[in-house]
Amino acid sequence: MLTSIQTRHMIDRIENEAFISISVKKALCKLYENRIKGSDQQQDERDMTLKLFNELIDAIKNDFCSSEQYERDHQIQDLYNQLKTNLNNWKNKWLKLVIDIQQFEKAFGELVDYLESNFSIMSTIFEHVSKKTNNVEKENEELRKNLQDIKHETDDLKTKLNQLEISEKRRVEKEKIVEKRILIRDLFLMAHKKLHEEINKRPLPKNILSIVYENDIIELSNKYIFLFKIFHDISMEFKISEEKLLKYLQQKKDVNDDFHLNTEIKQYAVSHSTTKDYKLDEFLELQHMHQLDSDSFSIFQTVFSQVCTIINNSSNNRPPAKNPKAFRVGDKVLVLLNDAKLYPARLIRFGLKNEWMIEFDDKIQGKQWISPNRLFFREEF
Repeated sequence: MLTSIQTRHMIDRIENEAFISISVKKALCKLYENRIKGSDQQQDERDMTLKLFNELIDAIKNDFCSSEQYERDHQIQDLYNQLKTNLNNWKNKWLKLVIDIQQFEKAFGELVDYLESNFSIMSTIFEHVSKKTNNVEKENEELRKNLQDIKHETDDLKTKLNQLEISEKRRVEKEKIVEKRILIRDLFLMAHKKLHEEINKRPLPKNILSIVYENDIIELSNKYIFLFKIFHDISMEFKISEEKLLKYLQQKKDVNDDFHLNTEIKQYAVSHSTTKDYKLDEFLELQHMHQLDSDSFSIFQTVFSQVCTIINNSSNNRPPAKNPKAFRVGDKVLVLLNDAKLYPARLIRFGLKNEWMIEFDDKIQGKQWISPNRLFFREEF
């Protein structure tokens, strides 16, 4: 018969096992104590022993299968399956036999040795897997950090790209503005020359042009009928309104003279003199210039066609000079003075210096010698 000292020794051994879990230790102790107490092995004791053995199996299964490593590491799965097979073999070998206490003590010692060995192996595997997991976690953490750095770099790149896109849009817009102003200057060069020619026919002071550039079309029509008529005649030739013509001539004078298109316009007009199909968008593309917005294009296309037409017409058929006006004594006329305004008057006589003596309707203004190119029939206005 086993002494209490021997029993205590086995219990202490179980409890002091370093690798076996507490739940398995408890199941082992219960199984051991139940078998030692029921040495006669009646049926009830045998049933209890099998029940406690199954509880031991469940505790071991819980230790192995509940770990995260079990699902990821086939070594732990293989170890558990081998352990389960060996435990069933041990049960079939010892628990179903009628053996004495000494034989059971020896068999149980083998069971504890076997469990201690398997749990030691499992602990080693767990430690190895834990290291691998830690390494993977470190790698993942480093990867997350790298991904975060990449995200920050990507965000910075997006910001820079957005800034570049905004800068490029601004550059293109500025380029469009400059190109449009250049187009205005050279497209309206012909109208500008005609305006100067009409003014230069009557030797007016040079500051008369400032009246053109500092007033709107309504002011010209109300106060400066002569200048307004010039604008009216030129606008009719170029098929745009007086208001638009004045607007673009005012813009023209402020454009930089570093770059010109007048030569290119002439070349384009001559090259299309046969078809007479003058396309502004085609011309802009040939000059590698930006296309205009729809509102500006409509007006500029009209002017462009007229300019090309005038260029081709002037190179082939120059219009005949107009016959000089035949004034007579007593004619009621309008006189253009240096203020660019027209004043009603009457012709008195023609002098030796090819000038007319006129008498203003306003008696306060009196009489004055005037060059014929400053005189207009009243019906002209």
